[in-house]
Amino acid sequence: MADARIAVGLPAHPKTKKLIRRLGADGAWRLVCLFLWCAANRPDGDLTGMSDEDIELAVDWGGEEGAFVAALRDVGFIDGAERSSSIHDWAEHNPWVADSEARSEKARWAALCKRYGRSGAAERMPGYAASIAKVVPGDASGKDAALLDSASSTQDAPPNPATSMPVAGSSDAPSPSPSPSPSPSPSPIPKEKNTRAILPDSTPAKTPSEDEPSPEFMEAWQAYPAREGGNPRKTAWKAWKARIREGVDAQDLCAGVRRYAAYLQARGEVGTRFVMQASTFFGPDEHWREPYGVGDSTIESSPDPAWWLAAGFSARWEAENEGCTEGKAWMFEGGKQVRQPEDWQSYKAERAGEAQP
Repeated sequence: MADARIAVGLPAHPKTKKLIRRLGADGAWRLVCLFLWCAANRPDGDLTGMSDEDIELAVDWGGEEGAFVAALRDVGFIDGAERSSSIHDWAEHNPWVADSEARSEKARWAALCKRYGRSGAAERMPGYAASIAKVVPGDASGKDAALLDSASSTQDAPPNPATSMPVAGSSDAPSPSPSPSPSPSPSPIPKEKNTRAILPDSTPAKTPSEDEPSPEFMEAWQAYPAREGGNPRKTAWKAWKARIREGVDAQDLCAGVRRYAAYLQARGEVGTRFVMQASTFFGPDEHWREPYGVGDSTIESSPDPAWWLAAGFSARWEAENEGCTEGKAWMFEGGKQVRQPEDWQSYKAERAGEAQP
């Protein structure tokens, strides 16, 4: 989901004050709506092709027709005439969203390279391939295709810095001079100030563990309950890796998924909006540590559904006001929180010891 960056100084900015003088407080709110609309629909801040009426309709302006956009131009929030307008300094104030299309294109290119190799990716994204190849114009020797393929091939050894600059006739990169050379023994070509030679990509290939989800993650992902709405695997994998770097055992994460899935299955909530996104489940709040009342043989499920009574509350709403949920009830005694999420392992061991005869 796209978002927009709004400076904390916007309400006190002279432009905002002038806009409010002209249009009232609703004018300032519609300005914020315009920023959000641009982030979602025109991430580069360019409103070219939109009439003033189109812009006002995009933010549901209900005042005098044309007054909103005229005021924005007057105070300096919009540059340019009708159908060639743009948000003033949008890229400076929202660099992340302004570059979102370029990042998306780059990610798509990387995914195609991974699946089909660079030559296959170039066939599917010829425009992008041409923009990054930077091959010398007029070189019809087919070296551009070789360049695209070279990055996906495995090199036996890194290139020697002393010999890595391409020369005429080299098959590793296009030569900055005509090929074949007009002379049998041409003199070394001097390096031009603005010439950038294209070398084969010598960056060592990343190991599968850096790029691809681990088998343990895929096991958890397959067991994770379905939900209504989005559940991006990429962000879930990122959260998973963060927990592993913190020293969390992958099997504990998998066990948490199984408990959560069983809990939702018992409540009939699988496939609903009440299922957490996996990135949240594996996030820093450590939802995966919660017992969820089912799915763990060392914890006996209470036949009494009033879990808040066991936690020391007289009513469910009292428990929820204190941040106590059914999954966190084990942290509470006498209506007070006496344990932290990191105490789960010791609590589990303590309960297991009580269960022994």
